[in-house]
Amino acid sequence: MLNDLETLAAAVAPVAANGPVFFIASPKQAARMRFSSQLKDFEVFASSALADKTVIAIAQNCLVSAIDPAPRFERASEATLHMETVPAQVGTVGLPNVVAAPLTSLWQTDKIGLKVRMEVSWALRSATGLAFMNAVNW
Repeated sequence: MLNDLETLAAAVAPVAANGPVFFIASPKQAARMRFSSQLKDFEVFASSALADKTVIAIAQNCLVSAIDPAPRFERASEATLHMETVPAQVGTVGLPNVVAAPLTSLWQTDKIGLKVRMEVSWALRSATGLAFMNAVNW
């Protein structure tokens, strides 16, 4: 594990200079990295969007973001909301028909929904500020 992480850190070191390097890994690998006392000075993040056995190193000073200066607010009083943290279609045609639950009607319950939208973009200042490995063996 340490050899793989050293290789990744060395790949982004020219861009990182003396700045921090952080690692993003699949949940299994992130948990393994957090158990290592030798990585206590590094930030480790887990992402379920990564395939198992995938690890990414990013030079922190290479990561930039652009944020919309003013958020947009939208108000609704007639929407139906799916009150669940896992996204799903409200209804799916098929045998049997599937209906998401629990649902709440803002109109029937005399509620107002407020949505806040804010555009955020992430980019790398240099392509050499990111390195990754697939199929690590730990």
